[in-house]
Amino acid sequence: MKRIIVLMAILASVSIPAAISQNNKCDAITSRVSETLSKGGGVSLHFVSTTTAGNRLIQEMAGNIKIKGKKFVMHSSVMDMGYDGKTAWSYIKGSDEVNLTEPTEEELVTINPYILLSNYKKIYKAEYKGKKEGCYIVSFTPVSVNSDIKNATVSVDSERHYPTRLEIVNRDASKTVINISKYESAGKTDDSIFSFSKKNYPNTEVIDLR
Repeated sequence: MKRIIVLMAILASVSIPAAISQNNKCDAITSRVSETLSKGGGVSLHFVSTTTAGNRLIQEMAGNIKIKGKKFVMHSSVMDMGYDGKTAWSYIKGSDEVNLTEPTEEELVTINPYILLSNYKKIYKAEYKGKKEGCYIVSFTPVSVNSDIKNATVSVDSERHYPTRLEIVNRDASKTVINISKYESAGKTDDSIFSFSKKNYPNTEVIDLR
């Protein structure tokens, strides 16, 4: 599941004084954007994701993801996926099955940036890299050498506090780059959209892997 989707980690802050420590900079950035992802009805992001291994294209997809705290639902050109706070579901387009799982924290981090931002100190070491072209740049390196992710670099719009780009390098040398083309408030969001509904996929087999 990690290879199919790796959805963006986000950071930003209204102002980050140069005098404050490296850790405080990252804390200010992650806290501000965590608020953005959890307030109200959440946010809606339009993205294009490309995964490569060397010069070989593994996967490319475009889509939209709605995020509300830990919960999310994504619809893309390759698959649909959601997480309601406990159970994740995924449907690869063209298949005849939906998988239900209870993902680990690391799997959630690769899909929903809110998990990374609200818990990053447990799993990652964050480093503020400065500001470039109107975006704050933050790098995340896993504390555990057993992590599938080698490092992640995130660019965030310094004024609106939304992600513009995420680059993730995996230990198997594959790389995923996610570019965000549009950010907007999700408005009033019914939490039921994050849960799997059989009526939306009537001709599929449900495989429960929990």
